[in-house]
Amino acid sequence: MSPSPPSGPRQLGPLLVELRAARGWSQQRTAAELCAAAGVLTLTRHEVSRWERQLRLPGDFWSVWLARVLGVPSELITEAVAHSRRLRRGPARTGNPAADPPPEPAAATDTAGRPARARGGTRAAGRSGRHSGARRGRPRPPARTGRPPQPGEPGSGRARAVPRRTARRGGDEACPAGTD
Repeated sequence: MSPSPPSGPRQLGPLLVELRAARGWSQQRTAAELCAAAGVLTLTRHEVSRWERQLRLPGDFWSVWLARVLGVPSELITEAVAHSRRLRRGPARTGNPAADPPPEPAAATDTAGRPARARGGTRAAGRSGRHSGARRGRPRPPARTGRPPQPGEPGSGRARAVPRRTARRGGDEACPAGTD
């Protein structure tokens, strides 16, 4: 006997994990089934993982296909997406400053939601670190002159031919005869 689903709306991530596991599918298989059903080849297991971890939420297009592939009513997926989206935004505010809790200060994050790092360095000699134009650790490439680079020049891809030593083993051939 399977457990009865909870009465309230569920979060999307745990719901997807449960539905996928009930079918015995991996994230890769779920992505492949979704691609085959929707006729779109761009979905990967990484996106399914992001949905399950609730780092992203599927849009309307993928919500419909998730419901169809996992064999559940589309309302179940749609409600789970909406519920997860509401939880992301935090509690609803009434507009009354006395009743609403103060907003939490926003932490500096980058575009992917990770904590932001300090950038640049100290301002010295008119340069501002990151945008100074200096490249760290690598020399600038040679300017293009319109002619192909010669062997041994930067950008040629070939090492300069080094002349071989003319001295042979066993003696110094560079000395004139009779000076020893």
